[in-house]
Amino acid sequence: MTVLPGSADAFQNASWSDLLPFYEELAARPLDRGNVESWLQDWSTLESLIGEATALANFAYARNTADSKAEEAQLRFSSEIAPRAEEQRTKLQERLVKLGYVRAGLETTVQRFRNQMELFSPANVPLQTELAKLSTEWAKVIGAMTVDWDGQEMTPPRMAPFLEDNDRQVRERAFRRMYEPYIEQRDALANLFDRMYDLRQAVAKNAGHQNYRDYAHLEKNRFDYTPDDCFRFHEAVEQAVLPAVKRLQERRRSHLGVDQLRPWDQRLLPRAAGLSARLRDDGERRLARPRQPQGQGARRLLRLAAGAQAASDLHERRQRGRRCAHAPARGRAFVSRFRDCGPAFAVRAASRCRDGRGRLDGDGATRCAIHRS
Repeated sequence: MTVLPGSADAFQNASWSDLLPFYEELAARPLDRGNVESWLQDWSTLESLIGEATALANFAYARNTADSKAEEAQLRFSSEIAPRAEEQRTKLQERLVKLGYVRAGLETTVQRFRNQMELFSPANVPLQTELAKLSTEWAKVIGAMTVDWDGQEMTPPRMAPFLEDNDRQVRERAFRRMYEPYIEQRDALANLFDRMYDLRQAVAKNAGHQNYRDYAHLEKNRFDYTPDDCFRFHEAVEQAVLPAVKRLQERRRSHLGVDQLRPWDQRLLPRAAGLSARLRDDGERRLARPRQPQGQGARRLLRLAAGAQAASDLHERRQRGRRCAHAPARGRAFVSRFRDCGPAFAVRAASRCRDGRGRLDGDGATRCAIHRS
């Protein structure tokens, strides 16, 4: 029996040839109803270790898309390891399904296994590899975008507070500057989009579906509703919600005293003269203060994932937004926020999830529910 490592750190620099023996051992091990639970536990542990190593590689690359070593590691996990692991995973799923073992609490898992087995096609392994590479390239293009705002280099999301300025000319200028980099990179992004579109259509057809939408719906294990249900929901929103939205927009237009609402009029709070600027300035001061994570588990994840305590270590070329990543081998989740409103950077770890559910506040601005799997 191949002995699994004690932590995901052992897989940090692993290649597919390092991981394949673990799958091969599970595929060759005798399996019956007497040992199926221990077999499932070993398989689950393997997936947890690989999943955590993958999440941390993705996190490191998201922090700095200009870091060549981080990019190499992210590509290794996403394009070399992930598609081949999925192929081996399908073989293990087939072993369990053929055994006919379905205990209480395992019904949904077996249903998902059957679904993934039906969707899997060996022809899609190289296509998924290419898709992963294109996705990384997309993130690299987005992560390199900057904006010149009155002589200061800023990332596009850092322009968002200026969309709340009471001066409409400032809002319009901020909006246009915010999207200039996307216009400048239009050809590069369109090329990546078209290539990904074609590959995804090929993936869907290899799996027996006419289009990627229907394939993706099943690939996400959505059994309780169909794409047609989504269309009916869209129609219901158009009939019931859109009229209310139009009334709210008209109220906003009237409060702002403009003839026509423009995209840069959507964030300003009506009748909040002077308030938006004060909130923005206060928010930037709060975000500039370093945040210390609470609890030993949180500090350990911070060192592991971020590699540094100081927010100033964060490179400008990073992916935008927030991440809720799972460290399954440790039974923890952490929320990362890639700040664009100032120098602050926070990794908030769910260090207390005894009841299987924790709730973290993202510096008073965003809340994210953390679930232990």
